Amino acid sequence: MSYTQFAYADLQIKERANAIGVSFRVKNVGKRDGGKVAQVYVKLPDQAIPMPVKQLKCFKRITVKKGESELIELEIEKAQLRFWNEAKSIFITPNGNYTIMVGASSDDIRLTRDIGL
Repeated sequence: MSYTQFAYADLQIKERANAIGVSFRVKNVGKRDGGKVAQVYVKLPDQAIPMPVKQLKCFKRITVKKGESELIELEIEKAQLRFWNEAKSIFITPNGNYTIMVGASSDDIRLTRDIGL
């Protein structure tokens, strides 16, 4: 539990050879210093089989003084985007639009951006 409030901004997504770079700012807009776990979720492109709505892929615990902000830079390895196809007995990394979501929890998403892979 945090005793302050945070604002999220400036979501940037960059595709790299083997990863997706995710960066964003977290600003402490409350009245006291505090900590937060910034989390990054991914929704895979639509598939013929049921898939989770969002999957936690990376996170970072930060402490930010009141009135200050911190730039968070994380990477999602492309191997983390694959899933096991039981019918074909292989891992599949689907093509299409991935939704990158950043927030304080799975129920508190603050930033969203799509990326085509």
